Amino acid sequence: MTANPLVRYPAQITFPIVLAVLTLGALAIRWQWTHADFHSTAEAEEVRLFREQLHPAHARVERELEAGNLVNLQRRILGLALHDGITDAWLVDSRPKVVAALARVEVGRTLPFVLTGQNALVRAAVEHRLASLGHDLVVGSIPGELALLGSVGVGKDHHLLVRREFGRTLDLRRQYHQNALLLDAAILIASGAILALLLHFLLFRRSGRLTVALEGLAAGKLDTRIALEGSDELARIGAAVNSMAQRLQLQIEHLAQLGKLIDQSPLVAIAWRNQAGWPVSFVSDNVRQWGYLAQDFLAESFSYGGLIHADDVRRVQEEFDSRLAHGPDEFRQE
Repeated sequence: MTANPLVRYPAQITFPIVLAVLTLGALAIRWQWTHADFHSTAEAEEVRLFREQLHPAHARVERELEAGNLVNLQRRILGLALHDGITDAWLVDSRPKVVAALARVEVGRTLPFVLTGQNALVRAAVEHRLASLGHDLVVGSIPGELALLGSVGVGKDHHLLVRREFGRTLDLRRQYHQNALLLDAAILIASGAILALLLHFLLFRRSGRLTVALEGLAAGKLDTRIALEGSDELARIGAAVNSMAQRLQLQIEHLAQLGKLIDQSPLVAIAWRNQAGWPVSFVSDNVRQWGYLAQDFLAESFSYGGLIHADDVRRVQEEFDSRLAHGPDEFRQE
């Protein structure tokens, strides 16, 4: 039968290995759970923040446009640059001509011409958005870039388009999650180390002392005693073993004293089995006074019946059978 691998080796070796495997498994699950949808979650959060930035900016730009104050309108657009990640902003009319922008050199030019200075991904995203511009605030990602494009109608025939990069923010979020994971790992490892130390001092070291003592008792050292302080299960086991060892020691000392008395007396103690020939299972050492050695009686070829005179064997057997069938259990036979 194959032994359980968990108990094939000492617990003080197996437990730290199992604890380390469980800790690493927990960290792997934590890492997987954190990073499985990290990008999509972070992007959704960036979309939410971007919308919160565009709502008040849209209201301010619309007020300035209605007032016809182009200077303040340009200032409102420039103010968008104060938000982290916003790199481009264009307020365009229906032609579409840039009315206000983060870059003053872009003002007065058509948006398609301005977009020639952008990369192909941005141009494609803005052109796609221009084809479906509406009055509602729309925020979406730019395919192939860590950036968002927001658009919203301003007044009757103007639209505000804003590009916001979130690569740096994404890196900061990733760093935050990595630091949180490292902190979790440190807490798990420290907790595991503390648990391992507690188990070492409270269980493994004390159980090792208990094992050594039990091995000594098994080897016949009945004066061995287990010194385990406390009132836990191991201490109670140790106290029970000490009590058992003390009783066994007293009984063996008593038997040894009884053996000495028998050895010094003319009485020979013999135990035999109720089998054919009555084979002997025990004989006291003082059988030597009969001219035998104890090992002679215990040999397989020897039988107790061989000690009885041939003329008495039948009578002794009949008396024994009668006592065995009808009693009493104790009797004297000559």
